[in-house]
Amino acid sequence: MERLTELDNILPPSSTFLMLINTATYNYEFISKNIQYATGLNRESMYAGGIKYLLSKVHKDDIQVWITALQDLMTFCMTNVSKGDRKKMSFQYNYRLQVRPDKIINIVENQIPLELDDIGKPVIGLGHFTVYDDGIFHPIKAYARMLNKNEEYETLFFKNYGVQYLLGGLSNREQDILRLLALKKTSKEIGTKLFISHHTVDTHRRKILKKLKISSTSEILSYCKENKLL
Repeated sequence: MERLTELDNILPPSSTFLMLINTATYNYEFISKNIQYATGLNRESMYAGGIKYLLSKVHKDDIQVWITALQDLMTFCMTNVSKGDRKKMSFQYNYRLQVRPDKIINIVENQIPLELDDIGKPVIGLGHFTVYDDGIFHPIKAYARMLNKNEEYETLFFKNYGVQYLLGGLSNREQDILRLLALKKTSKEIGTKLFISHHTVDTHRRKILKKLKISSTSEILSYCKENKLL
């Protein structure tokens, strides 16, 4: 705590900040003053409201997916990493905060466990937060990494939760067609494979573009590759 406070006093304003998080008490043990510069959130309100205050600021479209990502990371940690190695872990994930009715920011959070409870579950962690002030939707991605023998972080777990955003509003048939489009299949080839007419395929293509807010089918392949969705 003393070292964090000393560091906080000399660091210049920037888009990053640190927090010491206690998930057992749902409180923040330390919040760097830079949080107000980076996010616009009030530091004292964060201290007073704890983790529940931050949860109230997570974008409504991200909150459930983000919580699922955190649960998946913890499950992986508890079932696939030995108790002795859990302090070597680093967890990373992203989400959006609705800091004002008219302002959304993107957060990338890196979390390092510092203390474990009696069953070996991480309960106190040091969080390093980076703010991207564009407010644009980015699929939530979660990583679990561990220091290897070379003192380098090696990825043990990765999941892109953007699939839930991309495919969630599509019917099963539309998802089938989307995957085939991503493989550069023509409407005729897709129709033959799915035993439907190419006219029906074209109708589904138009619906897919509308639902995904993509302007042309040529964008589907690059979008899917970029976000590792298919």
